[in-house]
Amino acid sequence: MTRGSRPAKLALSLVAVAAAAVGVGFALAHPSGAVRAYDARSAFAVFDSQPAAAAPAEVASSPSLSRAEIAQTRLLGSNLGRFHSRFFVYPANDDRNVCFGLVAATPQDPGMVYCYSPGSSSAPSEIAGEHFSVVAPESVSGGTVGVQLFGVADDDVASARVEVDGRWRPVRIARNGFYLDLPGFSYGEMGRFEATLKDGTTQMHDIRTGTRIG
Repeated sequence: MTRGSRPAKLALSLVAVAAAAVGVGFALAHPSGAVRAYDARSAFAVFDSQPAAAAPAEVASSPSLSRAEIAQTRLLGSNLGRFHSRFFVYPANDDRNVCFGLVAATPQDPGMVYCYSPGSSSAPSEIAGEHFSVVAPESVSGGTVGVQLFGVADDDVASARVEVDGRWRPVRIARNGFYLDLPGFSYGEMGRFEATLKDGTTQMHDIRTGTRIG
């Protein structure tokens, strides 16, 4: 079972939506977003610096994606955390959206996909202007609760940290992605996520409410 900053969708474990959602089966839906010339991939050097990777089967079989979009899949990490997950990113909706997600090594373990439009003028006010996207789904496996915090950061994000049970922890960014496995912690213990940009400014996000602070 998993949950995050929006009500859980218990029939799903791979979900691509405009707001965070988690669950336990497989489905993909890609929001249309606003029509614009901006290429969402331009915020992430990983699309130029890393070779294409095989898309997870659940992504490759999605009828809403073109073969050209599937071919843009990039692997951000592998064998991550308790579930030995693969972490990937790919464009959608004619490159106006970026989707990122985790696929566990075995289908019974939790996974999730999240799609958004970085830099979009029509982004929801709760996340407008953020130079990153972060999710933190909670799952229960073998009777043990835990959180997997992961997401993507724009090229201009220099560093990040997250508040867990009232204490700050550093978040390492590599290939525009970040991942932190937090076994033993519940979603209710997640606090703020802070990104420091290369110009020295900071952006703060409340994980539990899914909204920008300040």
